[in-house]
Amino acid sequence: MEYGFENETNLSRVERALKESARVPYNNATVVYERSGLNPDPRMGGSCLYKLRVLSRLLPDGAQQKVIASTAGKTTHYALVAQVDGKEYYLDPFLWQSELLNLEEPAGSEVDTLYNKWKIKIEESSDDSSLRISLIDTVSGNAMATHNFTDELSYIPKPSTLLVNQSLPSFMMQFVSKDGNGFYKVWYSKVEEKLADIWATDPITGERKKVTRDGLNSDIRANVVADIEKMLTATEQEIVSYFAKAHELEKKLDTIPLGEVEKQHDH
Repeated sequence: MEYGFENETNLSRVERALKESARVPYNNATVVYERSGLNPDPRMGGSCLYKLRVLSRLLPDGAQQKVIASTAGKTTHYALVAQVDGKEYYLDPFLWQSELLNLEEPAGSEVDTLYNKWKIKIEESSDDSSLRISLIDTVSGNAMATHNFTDELSYIPKPSTLLVNQSLPSFMMQFVSKDGNGFYKVWYSKVEEKLADIWATDPITGERKKVTRDGLNSDIRANVVADIEKMLTATEQEIVSYFAKAHELEKKLDTIPLGEVEKQHDH
């Protein structure tokens, strides 16, 4: 029994699952652990597929679900559509979605995200076979990202099928503060082997500020790092160690063919 939730409807359970999975940080280093057949630290978060698997596990048994995919160039973004009580809802924890989006709603309809200056919006689509979704900055009114979903899958792709871009000089993690007023982006430099730039939003203006160990806004870095440590329940050294291990694992990925990891580790 889920104490305090025993009288909850299926719809409210789905929304609670969406919020919990949206709070999981995005972290592009986690896929390296998954491709290597290792269990990542759940505090550090993961890719859009990682967040989608968290959501899928949290959804109630009565919610039918299907995976939808949007491909632009070499990048594919995944989200879920859940059918609850005869209606379909768009669910996207990667875009920090916190409110259910009923797909029967007309183009222009918006729902909230965890970050109080962003919303998710249904866009006009050129045909009935695709779904266009945008992440909107409510301060500027501009779309920060738009995904055109044209494909459906009956499963969530396995981590072993994911490519890792080993040429990137940094790993990156991003997440929303618990009060919804702040958004953080943390970069780990593979060359310097330390946390490099940290971007933190001003809770009032929404302006992004870069804080570094030495230089720009370094005087507020300690406070920002303390906030991050509290939100992740992890120390700065634990975060650095997680990225550093990912970098070491990444160097060995060429020896592990795509799909081979499934034989090494049960996800």
